[in-house]
Amino acid sequence: MPIETIHLFDSATLAQLDEKNLLSDRRDVKYVFPKQIAEDVLERCRCYYNVLDINGIRAFGYHTAYYDTPDLRFYKEHHRGKLSRAKVRVRKYLDSNQSFVELKIKNNKDKTIKSRVAGDHVGVAADMILEQAGINAEALIESMTIQYKRITLVHKTKSEKLTLDFEMLMKHNESEVGFPELCFAEVKTEAHQSTDFCMIMKKLKIREGSMSKYCLGIVGLHPEIKKNNFKLPLGRIYKTQANEAF
Repeated sequence: MPIETIHLFDSATLAQLDEKNLLSDRRDVKYVFPKQIAEDVLERCRCYYNVLDINGIRAFGYHTAYYDTPDLRFYKEHHRGKLSRAKVRVRKYLDSNQSFVELKIKNNKDKTIKSRVAGDHVGVAADMILEQAGINAEALIESMTIQYKRITLVHKTKSEKLTLDFEMLMKHNESEVGFPELCFAEVKTEAHQSTDFCMIMKKLKIREGSMSKYCLGIVGLHPEIKKNNFKLPLGRIYKTQANEAF
């Protein structure tokens, strides 16, 4: 876990994060790289980004429960590349003990629309889920949980934020899959543009490409499930993990 370098960053507040206005309508670019180079990556980010700091905490614990239909409709829609698709989750922020039901819609313009309601079970957001995703919350069951640590960086001047996720562990019933050697990065911005983080990745010869944590977890927890369309990002993730394990 990269701890030392994040304490050298200038700090950003939640209010400053909200000013970037990236929570509800954004474009995402994803990367995966070995955690052993995370300190180098963060050092390169210092002149462009501030780090979210809440009461002196800069690396936050997350616990998220994902919900799907019994036949994993949301996963299957993502796998086949459906242009308008949804994810439903209950996210708990471990450091503040706050929970939110979150609905993410990827629309046919490749934009992610995220809505949320305070609460710790999907029923409190039933109206939102029905209206925006067209599905009854009562038809959803918990399909997996995931825990990880997150560092959030906020660009000093642009409407852009960056999340770096570490120590990832997915579980469902008695099964679990983890990626302790990897960092999953996601740039969130309002438009397709060459972000400073993307330029840093290019200099380090790290190519764009990962996959959603939900789909990655479902594939790991259900080895028999159809996953042909995820062959390239899965290959990159597993290869990076294998290289770091030896």
